[in-house]
Amino acid sequence: LHPQRAARLVQYHAEDASLPGLGEVIDRLLSATWKAQPVTGLGAQVQRAVNGVVLYDLMLLAGNENAPAQVRAVALDKLMGLKTWLNAQAGSDADLRALQSYAAAQIKKYETNPKEISVPKPMEPPPGQPIGDY
Repeated sequence: LHPQRAARLVQYHAEDASLPGLGEVIDRLLSATWKAQPVTGLGAQVQRAVNGVVLYDLMLLAGNENAPAQVRAVALDKLMGLKTWLNAQAGSDADLRALQSYAAAQIKKYETNPKEISVPKPMEPPPGQPIGDY
């Protein structure tokens, strides 16, 4: 969701419709993250962390004043679509529902004031080997 790369996707798709456009790439990203089948256990926490990063980066792209208008427009459209999808979710996993509600609320806050993204920037992973790596 880098602004210049997103702009190239828009440009290349305009030049050759057989190439994926920014909207298609974001749709695939959301399908692989937020809309993917939820997993359980520790994997669920990883999946939710990744979803948070995708949300944060999508809001940054939509609000990036240095990005071309079409890039911002597509990112905002996909962000609003994600909010609609999140509001329609009603699974049985309380933790997942909580994250989905939180994300929808963050998007709503973004709509009110895009310059104040209230989703915290994701933390860098700590140094050292991953847990379980011996």
